[in-house]
Amino acid sequence: LNLSDNPLGSAGADAIAAATTTGSQRRLKRAGGLKHLRSLFLSGTELGVDGMRHLAACIGDGGLPSLEWLFLGNNAVGDDGAKALAEGLAEKEAPALKTLHLADNGIRDAGIVALMATAAEGKLASIEELVLEKNRFGDAGADALTASISKGSLPKLKYLKR
Repeated sequence: LNLSDNPLGSAGADAIAAATTTGSQRRLKRAGGLKHLRSLFLSGTELGVDGMRHLAACIGDGGLPSLEWLFLGNNAVGDDGAKALAEGLAEKEAPALKTLHLADNGIRDAGIVALMATAAEGKLASIEELVLEKNRFGDAGADALTASISKGSLPKLKYLKR
């Protein structure tokens, strides 16, 4: 599902979350929500922190269990959005998630540290590609990322773009 570069905002993320968890739209409900969705492209959709919270809650509730590719770049989610995503992933692992793009979101050290804490819990073990370029994290974020890799918290990681 590619919705990139559409101004969905927080309300759009809330609608996606509602479709996955409650099946609020009849057709989606009959189809089982979005439980078979494998890719979700939401780059440049103006999600912001609140939109990321809606999406993270959806993931945390197990609403996207088949998701393999998640593209969330250029959404100005910052540390709070990254922390919300980390919390959602910590609640319910996304076992199929292979690709996570968080480029250009203004994520600083605290957001990267939160994501890597989730990785340390084994909740990002299926990640093969992690894109964090054009964020604003420094030494603490880089150290957390390095520690996650060296400790084997990201065992399938093949591609990292910082």
